[in-house]
Amino acid sequence: MIDQVDDFVFLDSVQLVGRSWQVRNKIKSNGQEKMLTVPIGVIPHMTETYDCICGISDHTLGTEVAIASAALGAKIIEKHLTLGRGDRGVDAAFSMEPKEFSDMVRQVRNIEKAKGSVTYQLTENQKEGRKFGRSLFVAEDIPKGSIFTRHNIRSVRPADGIATKHVDNIIGRKARYDLKKGMPLSWEMIE
Repeated sequence: MIDQVDDFVFLDSVQLVGRSWQVRNKIKSNGQEKMLTVPIGVIPHMTETYDCICGISDHTLGTEVAIASAALGAKIIEKHLTLGRGDRGVDAAFSMEPKEFSDMVRQVRNIEKAKGSVTYQLTENQKEGRKFGRSLFVAEDIPKGSIFTRHNIRSVRPADGIATKHVDNIIGRKARYDLKKGMPLSWEMIE
Protein backbone atom coordinates (compact mmCIF):
# COMPACT_ATOMS: atom_id res chain seq x y z
CA MET A 1 0.00 0.00 0.00
CA ILE A 2 1.47 3.40 0.91
CA ASP A 3 4.92 2.98 2.51
CA GLN A 4 5.40 6.37 4.09
CA VAL A 5 3.27 9.30 5.03
CA ASP A 6 4.78 12.76 5.53
CA ASP A 7 5.58 13.54 9.20
CA PHE A 8 3.06 16.38 9.31
CA VAL A 9 0.23 14.83 7.32
CA PHE A 10 -1.62 11.80 8.60
CA LEU A 11 -3.77 9.55 6.49
CA ASP A 12 -6.55 9.01 9.04
CA SER A 13 -8.45 6.44 7.09
CA VAL A 14 -8.68 4.78 3.74
CA GLN A 15 -11.87 2.78 3.88
CA LEU A 16 -13.05 0.36 1.24
CA VAL A 17 -16.81 0.53 0.82
CA GLY A 18 -17.75 -1.54 -2.21
CA ARG A 19 -15.21 -0.18 -4.68
CA SER A 20 -15.14 3.35 -3.22
CA TRP A 21 -12.26 4.74 -1.22
CA GLN A 22 -12.70 7.65 1.10
CA VAL A 23 -9.52 9.60 1.68
CA ARG A 24 -9.22 11.67 4.84
CA ASN A 25 -6.23 13.96 5.02
CA LYS A 26 -5.84 15.64 8.40
CA ILE A 27 -3.26 17.98 9.81
CA LYS A 28 -2.57 18.06 13.54
CA SER A 29 -2.92 21.76 14.31
CA ASN A 30 -5.29 22.53 17.16
CA GLY A 31 -8.12 20.79 15.32
CA GLN A 32 -8.08 23.11 12.29
CA GLU A 33 -6.75 22.15 8.89
CA LYS A 34 -4.04 24.15 7.16
CA MET A 35 -5.04 24.61 3.52
CA LEU A 36 -1.52 24.69 2.08
CA THR A 37 -0.64 21.32 3.59
CA VAL A 38 -3.64 19.30 2.41
CA PRO A 39 -2.10 16.80 -0.05
CA ILE A 40 -4.90 16.53 -2.61
CA GLY A 41 -2.34 15.64 -5.27
CA VAL A 42 -2.74 12.00 -4.16
CA ILE A 43 -6.25 11.85 -5.65
CA PRO A 44 -5.30 11.02 -9.27
CA HIS A 45 -2.54 8.67 -8.08
CA MET A 46 -4.89 6.71 -5.79
CA THR A 47 -7.63 6.64 -8.43
CA GLU A 48 -5.22 5.09 -10.93
CA THR A 49 -3.24 2.89 -8.54
CA TYR A 50 -6.25 1.32 -6.84
CA ASP A 51 -8.73 1.59 -9.75
CA CYS A 52 -11.20 3.22 -7.41
CA ILE A 53 -13.37 6.25 -6.78
CA CYS A 54 -11.60 8.77 -4.54
CA GLY A 55 -12.86 11.59 -2.40
CA ILE A 56 -11.83 13.97 0.32
CA SER A 57 -13.03 14.85 3.79
CA ASP A 58 -12.39 18.59 3.66
CA HIS A 59 -12.17 20.54 6.93
CA THR A 60 -10.55 23.63 5.41
CA LEU A 61 -12.28 26.98 5.31
CA GLY A 62 -13.57 28.07 1.90
CA THR A 63 -14.10 26.11 -1.29
CA GLU A 64 -10.65 26.01 -2.89
CA VAL A 65 -9.63 22.54 -1.69
CA ALA A 66 -12.98 21.01 -2.62
CA ILE A 67 -12.95 22.58 -6.09
CA ALA A 68 -9.32 21.62 -6.74
CA SER A 69 -10.11 18.08 -5.55
CA ALA A 70 -12.93 17.87 -8.08
CA ALA A 71 -10.55 19.07 -10.79
CA LEU A 72 -8.14 16.28 -9.76
CA GLY A 73 -10.89 13.66 -10.00
CA ALA A 74 -12.47 13.47 -6.53
CA LYS A 75 -15.99 12.07 -6.76
CA ILE A 76 -16.82 12.40 -3.06
CA ILE A 77 -16.45 15.68 -1.19
CA GLU A 78 -17.33 15.82 2.47
CA LYS A 79 -17.85 19.30 3.93
CA HIS A 80 -19.52 20.12 7.22
CA LEU A 81 -22.74 22.11 6.98
CA THR A 82 -24.31 24.37 9.61
CA LEU A 83 -27.39 26.54 9.48
CA GLY A 84 -25.31 29.29 11.12
CA ARG A 85 -21.76 29.55 12.49
CA GLY A 86 -23.20 31.35 15.52
CA ASP A 87 -24.67 28.02 16.64
CA ARG A 88 -21.32 27.35 18.31
CA GLY A 89 -21.30 23.65 17.53
CA VAL A 90 -18.04 21.72 17.72
CA ASP A 91 -17.62 21.90 13.94
CA ALA A 92 -19.21 25.32 13.40
CA ALA A 93 -15.90 27.15 12.93
CA PHE A 94 -15.04 25.21 9.76
CA SER A 95 -18.56 24.39 8.58
CA MET A 96 -20.22 25.97 5.56
CA GLU A 97 -23.49 27.82 5.70
CA PRO A 98 -26.18 26.81 3.14
CA LYS A 99 -25.40 29.61 0.64
CA GLU A 100 -21.66 28.79 0.72
CA PHE A 101 -22.42 25.10 0.28
CA SER A 102 -24.71 25.81 -2.67
CA ASP A 103 -22.01 27.99 -4.28
CA MET A 104 -19.43 25.24 -3.80
CA VAL A 105 -21.70 22.63 -5.41
CA ARG A 106 -22.27 24.94 -8.40
CA GLN A 107 -18.51 25.56 -8.74
CA VAL A 108 -17.72 21.83 -8.55
CA ARG A 109 -20.35 21.08 -11.23
CA ASN A 110 -18.83 23.78 -13.46
CA ILE A 111 -15.37 22.24 -13.00
CA GLU A 112 -16.74 18.80 -13.92
CA LYS A 113 -18.26 20.24 -17.11
CA ALA A 114 -15.07 22.14 -17.94
CA LYS A 115 -12.96 18.98 -17.51
CA GLY A 116 -15.01 17.20 -20.14
CA SER A 117 -13.49 13.95 -21.31
CA VAL A 118 -10.26 13.03 -23.00
CA THR A 119 -10.78 13.75 -26.67
CA TYR A 120 -8.78 15.46 -29.35
CA GLN A 121 -11.78 16.17 -31.55
CA LEU A 122 -12.64 19.83 -31.87
CA THR A 123 -15.89 20.95 -30.31
CA GLU A 124 -18.33 22.89 -32.48
CA ASN A 125 -17.24 26.12 -30.77
CA GLN A 126 -13.58 25.32 -31.44
CA LYS A 127 -14.34 24.54 -35.08
CA GLU A 128 -16.22 27.82 -35.39
CA GLY A 129 -13.38 29.71 -33.69
CA ARG A 130 -10.79 28.03 -35.93
CA LYS A 131 -11.75 30.29 -38.83
CA PHE A 132 -10.50 33.25 -36.81
CA GLY A 133 -7.10 31.57 -36.41
CA ARG A 134 -4.09 32.19 -38.62
CA SER A 135 -2.98 30.41 -41.78
CA LEU A 136 -0.56 30.93 -44.64
CA PHE A 137 -1.39 33.35 -47.45
CA VAL A 138 0.51 34.58 -50.50
CA ALA A 139 2.01 37.95 -49.44
CA GLU A 140 3.18 39.06 -52.91
CA ASP A 141 2.75 37.81 -56.47
CA ILE A 142 4.78 34.62 -56.96
CA PRO A 143 5.57 33.48 -60.53
CA LYS A 144 5.41 29.75 -61.38
CA GLY A 145 8.67 28.00 -60.35
CA SER A 146 9.66 30.67 -57.81
CA ILE A 147 10.78 29.61 -54.36
CA PHE A 148 8.63 30.23 -51.30
CA THR A 149 10.31 32.49 -48.74
CA ARG A 150 9.33 34.15 -45.49
CA HIS A 151 8.83 37.34 -47.53
CA ASN A 152 6.35 36.01 -50.09
CA ILE A 153 4.10 34.04 -47.72
CA ARG A 154 2.70 35.21 -44.38
CA SER A 155 0.68 33.96 -41.44
CA VAL A 156 -2.54 36.00 -41.36
CA ARG A 157 -6.25 35.69 -40.57
CA PRO A 158 -8.55 33.97 -41.47
CA ALA A 159 -7.63 30.30 -41.39
CA ASP A 160 -8.47 29.62 -45.04
CA GLY A 161 -4.94 28.54 -46.00
CA ILE A 162 -2.46 25.91 -44.87
CA ALA A 163 -1.91 25.85 -41.10
CA THR A 164 0.93 28.14 -40.00
CA LYS A 165 2.72 25.20 -38.34
CA HIS A 166 3.70 23.95 -41.84
CA VAL A 167 5.68 27.08 -42.82
CA ASP A 168 9.08 25.39 -42.41
CA ASN A 169 7.96 22.57 -44.75
CA ILE A 170 7.02 25.10 -47.42
CA ILE A 171 9.96 27.53 -47.31
CA GLY A 172 12.43 26.60 -50.08
CA ARG A 173 9.88 24.73 -52.21
CA LYS A 174 8.60 26.00 -55.58
CA ALA A 175 5.26 27.42 -56.71
CA ARG A 176 3.44 25.00 -59.02
CA TYR A 177 1.81 27.90 -60.93
CA ASP A 178 1.50 31.70 -60.84
CA LEU A 179 0.09 32.89 -57.50
CA LYS A 180 -1.52 36.25 -56.77
CA LYS A 181 -1.06 38.28 -53.60
CA GLY A 182 -3.85 37.62 -51.07
CA MET A 183 -4.54 34.00 -52.07
CA PRO A 184 -4.81 31.48 -49.22
CA LEU A 185 -1.98 28.99 -49.69
CA SER A 186 -2.97 25.37 -50.44
CA TRP A 187 -0.89 22.22 -50.94
CA GLU A 188 -1.88 22.08 -54.65
CA MET A 189 0.06 25.32 -55.19
CA ILE A 190 3.33 23.76 -53.99
CA GLU A 191 5.70 21.48 -55.93
